[in-house]
Amino acid sequence: DQIEGESVDFLVPMLSRELVPSRRKRDQHRWTGDLAAGLDLTLRRRNGTELAVLLTLSPIVFDEEPWHVLTIHDISVHRMAERARDESELRFRLAFQENMAPMTVTNLEDRITAVNDAFCQMIGFSREELLGEDSKIFTFPEDVGITEETHRRVTRGDDERTRYVKRYLRKDGRVIIVEVSRSPARDADGQLLYFVFSERDITEERTLAAQLSHQALHDPLTGLANRALFMDRLSQAHTRLTRKGGIGAVLHLDLDNFKGVNDTHGHFVGDQLLVALGRRLEIAARTLDSLCRSGDDEFLYLAEG
Repeated sequence: DQIEGESVDFLVPMLSRELVPSRRKRDQHRWTGDLAAGLDLTLRRRNGTELAVLLTLSPIVFDEEPWHVLTIHDISVHRMAERARDESELRFRLAFQENMAPMTVTNLEDRITAVNDAFCQMIGFSREELLGEDSKIFTFPEDVGITEETHRRVTRGDDERTRYVKRYLRKDGRVIIVEVSRSPARDADGQLLYFVFSERDITEERTLAAQLSHQALHDPLTGLANRALFMDRLSQAHTRLTRKGGIGAVLHLDLDNFKGVNDTHGHFVGDQLLVALGRRLEIAARTLDSLCRSGDDEFLYLAEG
């Protein structure tokens, strides 16, 4: 009783705006032809809430009078699924495509199916050059096989997630060191779908760590081993001699009257003298090593300023 006699706009307020105005002008009171076939609209329910529907308007003739059958399908569940998918795609774009961390996605054959801008910038290749390729295209030749081995372990089920370090060869020829994290993506049944890689350029970090390690164990002026490295190597030599037997010797060289050089010519000249002495000691070490090489002999010179 509440519906009969009402305009269809009573149920579907957006219908009059969705239909093409030029078609409605054919008849101000009746719609003809396929004016509304599969329109995705919103239905107004009695309690004031709205419902997503698919509306189809089909013309018929009854008692020589034109009528229309309005068929309404509830697609609210479908609309919710679409909205969830759209939100999921948005989250994926934010987490992957727009992520500042370099990322790639590979299929079960470990070939790249998606790559974000940060990764392209890191290795200097374009997205078009990378899609469909495996990691060999940008891997330093001596490190080929590292990624392939992790792929075999994960696909066999030996590992779930893997992390490793390898060298990449940028398109411009520069070598960088990268920390790689591989994570498998699975469906609800646990079937493997694809792999997600998150990567980090640690070249500067490794270079700085190497510099700090070298500075901690070497004299900053001559570059020779300092006391800490000397004592460590001396302890190792003593342990090796205790285990295998043999003879070990320590040679001490002293530079007489060095204070007079500093007092007479200044510390700058004194430093130059120490550097020159250090170079001669390196030459002497290589000469002794070549003369006495036996696999266990080791010559390490300590520089103490």
